[in-house]
Amino acid sequence: MAENPKGEGRKSKRSIRESEIKFRTLFNSSSDAIVLFKQGQIVDFNDKVLEVFGCTREEFKAGYPDRFLPPQQPDGRDSQTVRLDRLQAAQKTPQYFQWRNLKYDGTPFDVEVSLSPVTIKGEVVVQAIVRDITERRRIEEALRQSEAKFRSIIEYSRDGIVLFDETGRVIEWNQGLEKIFVVKREQALGLYAWDDLFQRLTPAKDIKGFFYSLLRTGDAPTLNQTMEHEFVMPDGRFHTIEEVSFAIKTDRGYMCCWFIRDITERKLAERALRESEENYRAIFENTGTANIKYGEDTIIQLANAEAERLSGYSKEEIEGKMSWTEFVTHDEIPKVKRITALINNHPEGSPRSYETKIKDRRGSIHNVIITIQLIPGTLKRVVSILDITDRKQTEEKLEYLSLHDTLTGLYNRTFFEEEMRRLGDGRRLPVGIIVCDVDGLKMVNDSLGHDRGDRLLKDAAEAIRGCFRDSDVVARIGGDEFAVLVPECSKEVAEEAVDRIKTAVTQHNQRYPEPTLSISVGYAVTADERSSMASVFKEADNNMYRDKFFRGQHYRSRLISSLIRAMEIRDQSSAESIHRLQRLLAISSVDSELIDKIIRLIEDHQPTD
Repeated sequence: MAENPKGEGRKSKRSIRESEIKFRTLFNSSSDAIVLFKQGQIVDFNDKVLEVFGCTREEFKAGYPDRFLPPQQPDGRDSQTVRLDRLQAAQKTPQYFQWRNLKYDGTPFDVEVSLSPVTIKGEVVVQAIVRDITERRRIEEALRQSEAKFRSIIEYSRDGIVLFDETGRVIEWNQGLEKIFVVKREQALGLYAWDDLFQRLTPAKDIKGFFYSLLRTGDAPTLNQTMEHEFVMPDGRFHTIEEVSFAIKTDRGYMCCWFIRDITERKLAERALRESEENYRAIFENTGTANIKYGEDTIIQLANAEAERLSGYSKEEIEGKMSWTEFVTHDEIPKVKRITALINNHPEGSPRSYETKIKDRRGSIHNVIITIQLIPGTLKRVVSILDITDRKQTEEKLEYLSLHDTLTGLYNRTFFEEEMRRLGDGRRLPVGIIVCDVDGLKMVNDSLGHDRGDRLLKDAAEAIRGCFRDSDVVARIGGDEFAVLVPECSKEVAEEAVDRIKTAVTQHNQRYPEPTLSISVGYAVTADERSSMASVFKEADNNMYRDKFFRGQHYRSRLISSLIRAMEIRDQSSAESIHRLQRLLAISSVDSELIDKIIRLIEDHQPTD
């Protein structure tokens, strides 16, 4: 039968259409972005392109290539030039390369590009398969960093680390092992676990049996257990190592990682500690200070006799039952915990001694110096507790006396002048200064004796102090002189303070009329920050003397009258007191009637033959 040309043509066309349908189906359903180029221009692209580049079909058509290519590739080459060169070369030879693209919003991302020539409808076009490798790059970079960290940990670990592969061959040997065993990395790499080196280093361990079991089953005796071994160095010295090993499962079997630490020094220290335990206990018991030993949980394990005396508890009550922090006063606990944490975390750079307060069984508070010593190779500590309560009280008393007047309890001149300098910085302006002087103190001392004069000074101090706030500085600055510093004080406030002093003196004299208390008062207030405190004090002092002058005659008359009344009621007035009063009259300007009365009193008290 003759062939039908028309029939064959229809079959051919149908076959082409079916092929194109299959191509289009694969083209659009591909998980990779596919772009078809003809003479450097886009012919077609699938929907995955829109997903990869983050745009619509119209946006991709309108923007490609300018919007989707950076000016340059990471290697510095011009993107447009390289693109055209690659497309040209792909018409003859498939091209495979990595490339930098831009998403529609300008975000750069990396892709793998495969260019190959394909024939569609009798025409050769370049098919570009574009695969986003951003996530793969991120994973590769993370893996690289992870490997670098792992390598750094292994290489610079102070412990020795050796890694055996699935056949028992050494594939890692770090610097720590080089120092411990004096075996270089180059010498160890490639050796097997049962070679002579490891037999010599761990003579107490059945290396062959250990690895035979581990490599077959992933398990072996002493696996994951910390073990100690002694070995002999090439120079004949004995060393002690601490080692732990564990298995790592891989696709090919089991690897083994071995951590090794040289604990020779620690073991020597422990041995020395054991050998000196009796000496240590003798010292611990007889140092003259309270000593305790405690562990990581702060429970006291040992306490000496002095600790019993200081705490008020017996050893039976303390050891194994009480935490040493139970003795610390409540307000000191935060400080003690902070220092303890510092010692735990930074033992080399932490304070070893510090002051704190503890309470004994009776609730009495003791000032103490705590000295902490770590026991080498352990987490235990020895604490020495020195009771400095008496010394602290003496120091506080001396400090108080250095700043206070011993007779009145007020601040002294030293403290007053220091506060004057401090307030002179201008931060608490205006500052008021009030100067007071006890009138007639010499007359009281000479006529009634210094005891009565001292009593008069104490009365004056009490009257003045009661007129001011705790924040004001009230001081005795001389024999009969007092002064007050009043921060943030206006002229009106100073005047009110002067009035309070005068009222306090009046109230005192009403209660205790003999001898009369009289105080001359002057004040001054800083005008502005340019005023010197010295000039303000001088102004207040001058105002005090002005007050003394204007009221002097009246006061002297009142004082002498009170002295006479005091002498009238004294049964033991001596001739010496009368003579002292006679001398005072010579320098006192009083009226004649009062003088006559004084003379009669003197004559009445003259001794008879």
